[in-house]
Amino acid sequence: MCHSDNLDIEARSASQSSSECSNMSAKILFTWMDHTLFFFMLSCSTLIGIYFACKKNKTKDEYLFGGKTMSIFPVATSLVASNISGIILMAVPADVYQYGASFIWSPIAITITVVSFLYIYMPVLLKFEYNTIFEYLEVRFNRRLRLLASAFFILQMLLNNPILIFIPTLAFAQVSGFPIHAISIIVCTVCIFYTTIGGLKAVVWTDTLQTVSMYLSLITVFGMGVFAVGGFTNLWNTALQGERLDVLRFNIDMTDRNSFWSMVIGFTVVCINNIATHQATIQRLIAVPTYSDATKVLWLFLIGIIVANTFATLTGILVYARYAGCDPVTTKEVLRYDQILPYFVLDVAGKIIGLPGLFIAGVFSAALSSLSTNLNTLAGVIYSDFLLLHLSKEFKEKHKNVILKVIVVVTGTICIGSVFVVEQLGGIIPLATCFLAITGGPLLGLFTLGITVPKAHSKGALIGGVTGVVFVSWMVIGNQYYQHLGVIQDVPKPASTENCTFSTYNKTIVDEETSEFTEIPFILYRINFWYYAPLGCLSTMVVGYLGSLITSSDAKRIKPELIAPWFRFLLVQKTSTIEESIDPLQIPLNTLK
Repeated sequence: MCHSDNLDIEARSASQSSSECSNMSAKILFTWMDHTLFFFMLSCSTLIGIYFACKKNKTKDEYLFGGKTMSIFPVATSLVASNISGIILMAVPADVYQYGASFIWSPIAITITVVSFLYIYMPVLLKFEYNTIFEYLEVRFNRRLRLLASAFFILQMLLNNPILIFIPTLAFAQVSGFPIHAISIIVCTVCIFYTTIGGLKAVVWTDTLQTVSMYLSLITVFGMGVFAVGGFTNLWNTALQGERLDVLRFNIDMTDRNSFWSMVIGFTVVCINNIATHQATIQRLIAVPTYSDATKVLWLFLIGIIVANTFATLTGILVYARYAGCDPVTTKEVLRYDQILPYFVLDVAGKIIGLPGLFIAGVFSAALSSLSTNLNTLAGVIYSDFLLLHLSKEFKEKHKNVILKVIVVVTGTICIGSVFVVEQLGGIIPLATCFLAITGGPLLGLFTLGITVPKAHSKGALIGGVTGVVFVSWMVIGNQYYQHLGVIQDVPKPASTENCTFSTYNKTIVDEETSEFTEIPFILYRINFWYYAPLGCLSTMVVGYLGSLITSSDAKRIKPELIAPWFRFLLVQKTSTIEESIDPLQIPLNTLK
């Protein structure tokens, strides 16, 4: 597999790294400086929360939207930080190491996402400054759809939050020896604390601090790694020979997780759901004074997220170049591939005091920023969509603030408990994508149906939303069942141990258990996880549209402001009976005041 002129160099490099790694646990662990940097980051996050708590968030708008007076840069960096998470910093490099660098196409998906949001979703969703994004569905359809979508979103966040915090606890456990459960409890508690007392301003300014930490860790580790593998030329040649740069796969095969189309189509829909129809995005864009400022925030976000994804992908290639001849998972130096990046950091930079601490601080920064965003957002959604109408008019704003803080504490506590469940499940990226697709794909389908299809009405949309969730759940459950039987497996790129110094690991292919199950699973069970969200979105829209054609329509006129500008030509003006005394735009807004 390797060219002869590079074989000796790679063999020496792999042999050296493997011999170093064999003694890593004894020689290279967190130093006092690493622990100091790590706890300094947690302390700064806590102090920011205390600072904004002392300033007091007197109103709900100040707690959830920062008073709508925040500047562009901190809001943009907060949006970047909340969308990076530990999944990009740790899971993407691990996925590239195992399956190849298909994430190199992610900038295309992210660009399509931002442009789509700017020209399709944002003109509608930002115009009325809804307390929650799901108010749009009540105005466009009815309250039942709003509550259904809110429930989808809450479930999605509750499933995603423990994954966000589990990733950095894996990293910290790898470099410090601390138990995963203790770490997750401590860090979640810190996050719950500063989110609860500080509100959105604390979240945004903490995210700004944490974004700096994230980028410093990415850039520093990448630079050290390039030096450790012998430069860019050796990095490129090793990755090419190990098939990690096999990215020009344009086959239209929905079972191939590494094809160009899987990444561009699947990751685009995942990103649109995470950004365009995510309450946290709207919450931040409302926090800046003008629509023009919100547009600038999005362009800065596009640059920041592309840089982060690109560095994460290149880091995965770099990690493979380091261990091309001695896979640390096969040799049991690392328990799972999701821990390979912190292992790599200790390997190449463990002797530099403070650098491992900087890296782990960066990973935790990504997790904390995403978790704090989700907790703050969940508080707003649960309060506005499920509790507000049941509160008496005499209930003062300060009491509402108390309720918001209680919701943060409760949802954060659920996150802590759920980490114990996530620990028992599989790879991070497939797991996170499956969880998101079950409710996220149909949720995106509901918004897209309402924004782009004027003929769609509430009955059809309800049928479409329920169908989408059932359809994706059926595919995911079937896929997981056959994976459990060993019939469906993601085939990783080759991993070698031929240059290891361990006598018990001297072969390239490790024997695996084979399944006696001979039946070929149904095609929809074999579709790779990237297509779950697109199929959930598509099924919701198709069934929702057909259901709207078959069932009776709502007796209300669709206002042009509720449809994306590019799709308003589809509006048909009707002069049929309309209850003119009721303005559908004002019903939920008046109710929420």
